[in-house]
Amino acid sequence: MPTASIHDLAVEVLEQIFAYACTDGGQTGYSLSLVSKYCYVVVRPLLLHNVALLSLKQIESFNAYLEREQRLSPHSRVYHLFVSTIRDGEQIARTRQLHRAQQQGRSSCPPQSWDNLDKRLSVALPQLLRAVAPSLLTLSLVHSWELTPILLPRYLPCLREFTACGPIPRLPGWNDGRCSLALPAPCLPEVRRLHVVSETVSLVPWAHHAPRVRHLYLSRLTEKSTTLPWELQVVLDLLAGSSIRAERVWPDVKRIRIELLTSRVGSGGMPIPNRETYLAWLKKAQLRCDGKLEVVQPSQEDDDLLWEDQLRMDWADSLSGKPGRWARKVLEDDEVRAKDGPGSQVQPCQINARGLLSRQTH
Repeated sequence: MPTASIHDLAVEVLEQIFAYACTDGGQTGYSLSLVSKYCYVVVRPLLLHNVALLSLKQIESFNAYLEREQRLSPHSRVYHLFVSTIRDGEQIARTRQLHRAQQQGRSSCPPQSWDNLDKRLSVALPQLLRAVAPSLLTLSLVHSWELTPILLPRYLPCLREFTACGPIPRLPGWNDGRCSLALPAPCLPEVRRLHVVSETVSLVPWAHHAPRVRHLYLSRLTEKSTTLPWELQVVLDLLAGSSIRAERVWPDVKRIRIELLTSRVGSGGMPIPNRETYLAWLKKAQLRCDGKLEVVQPSQEDDDLLWEDQLRMDWADSLSGKPGRWARKVLEDDEVRAKDGPGSQVQPCQINARGLLSRQTH
């Protein structure tokens, strides 16, 4: 009786099988491409679908590879991207610490290695994001605090899920938290799930650039986000009946989860001022918003590498259809919502003369 092999399967069947297997950032796809020429031909269109890059060296190498692939095959697309610069940041931190130890008591210019690395990343990472922007569906950006914030592309038309960990990315029209007089069109018009991991967050730029957010996660948050209480009142429509007038933004928001840093003391072991007041307001808002706001203080250690691992797991779960950080109901809501298609009636947010959120009306 003749035996069958993988090469006897139709190309269309193998593509489906390989597509289910290639959800780990590229390793499985690369391994399959080495099995045989036949497998390489089948898996090649899938190699770029899900990509994970963990260093400047990988980012620069992938930029060169992507440029070659898009010249050979203009239809090559990246749909899911995970990028981390945590290891590069740790290298810079170790270099700085070693330099300080060596130069104690002596005046000397710091080495240029970390400046060169930062400059290279400031070129390579935006170049990568611009190249994949037209087709990207999910993006997780884990950026080191040792490095300059990354400038996002002016338009990511298909992006549905965005995670930003580290220095807040530079959004078009915003510079150091200040907005320009003429704001550009939203650069994240189709984002439904937004996760920001940072101690200091303002919702104003996100509300403008991602007007269709339905599920918002804010992790690693502290009371340094001084404007957040007001912004949450606008988002959750808690100002109704008050003398303050502000038009609501994110009308489709279903859930906001705030994960606070667990530390209760600042530098020198002193209590953090206003922390208890801040927590009390968040808890009060949680009781008033009909279950949309959830405030927790997770016990997980606050470490950059742990965050990188966790966010990569979340990204992989999203690719394989698992709920991960996003509850199953969240994913089901977004699947139904996706049928609406781009360009619904949601208008971009505007910043009024008082610097507050408002919705553009016609």
